Amino acid sequence: MAVLQMQKLTICAMKKDRKAVLELLQKMGTVECIPDLEGTEVFKRMDTTSQRMQFEKNFSLAEQALEVLDQYDPVKTSLFASLAGKELIEADDLTHVVEQVGAIMTKVRELLNLQRRVSDARSLIQKKEAAIEGLKPWAALDVPMKCQGTAHTALLYGTLGPEYTQTLIDNALHERLPEVKAVTAEILSADKDQVCLAVVCMKKDAAAVEEALRAEGFARRLSVSERTPAERMAKREKEIREIESEISGLEEQMRAMASLREDFRRVSDYFRIRSEKYKVLGDLIQSKQTFIISGYILKRDAGPTVDRLNSRFDLM
Repeated sequence: MAVLQMQKLTICAMKKDRKAVLELLQKMGTVECIPDLEGTEVFKRMDTTSQRMQFEKNFSLAEQALEVLDQYDPVKTSLFASLAGKELIEADDLTHVVEQVGAIMTKVRELLNLQRRVSDARSLIQKKEAAIEGLKPWAALDVPMKCQGTAHTALLYGTLGPEYTQTLIDNALHERLPEVKAVTAEILSADKDQVCLAVVCMKKDAAAVEEALRAEGFARRLSVSERTPAERMAKREKEIREIESEISGLEEQMRAMASLREDFRRVSDYFRIRSEKYKVLGDLIQSKQTFIISGYILKRDAGPTVDRLNSRFDLM
């Protein structure tokens, strides 16, 4: 690998030319600016942190918008396209961005808001699917779980360990409550984690029956819903279908914004350039009338760069 000789370059110019000098240096790309100059009472640094943070935030938003478009409306590229690097932005395009930056960023935020709504909707679907899974073991129950019985009977819902069978439950109730005759337990479902059951008994025996069941590890299930588990599942399935339809509409709106891809790319470049410019602006030192900037340049580029600067500005 060839080792190229570097040279330090220090530029002192009138403050009125600062913007033009920095833009020219940025356009040429030959100088790597460094913050190695010490400030004094006369020459001070400008704090550009807040401006840079805003530019970087907008750059990040534009990049996120481009990622969203790539997700919903990907551009077909060749296998080696990634090796080509980013396409350079033309000066005329940059001028268009400066004139339209507010409107473009409004569209960027609109797209990201659509994407957030899709994300929130999918999270809501997951919650409803989890609720359906939680109701499936109780689907055979044909009364709302809010129902706790009638005027004379009590209805208990709950779970026991997976090792319990109908016979084990009946025997446990008989052994623990020999004096209680009117009690019936029905297994609604069973899996490797639990057995779900409903127990009917006389209301006067409810406390004793629950205590006997708790001795076997019974965990009571309470609910305030007016619907049966099957009805609640059907309601959530309907809601999921409605949310999926909403998601389809939102995704279609996002795909329709694919025509703005180039505007998003240009506004991303615009804010990246602005951020870099303000970084350099924060690195230089300046007085009321002049500014000084320092950096390194390839020795072969030093002469042409200095000549070009001198031809356009009064350097000191």
